[in-house]
Amino acid sequence: MSGEDVSLARIEAKIDVLVSQTTADRTRLDDHETRIRALEKADVTEDVDDHEKRIRSIEQWRYALPIASVGTVLTGVAAIIAAIAALKGG
Repeated sequence: MSGEDVSLARIEAKIDVLVSQTTADRTRLDDHETRIRALEKADVTEDVDDHEKRIRSIEQWRYALPIASVGTVLTGVAAIIAAIAALKGG
């Protein structure tokens, strides 16, 4: 074999490697495209409706805790005032 034949064999081997890598990449790309299409076709309206209902039910009670906290503090203050008044008066 001459030097040119060896060089051509190396080039051919490198081209074969590139072709196999390109084929593998194309297979992976096709797989990704298939999965993306499946996700795009999926019906997500039911999930969105469920999330909307849950968020609205949580938002409905967002002021309940602060109001209850204020009521608790006022009750505590009233109890302290009543105790002080009882000690002074008694």
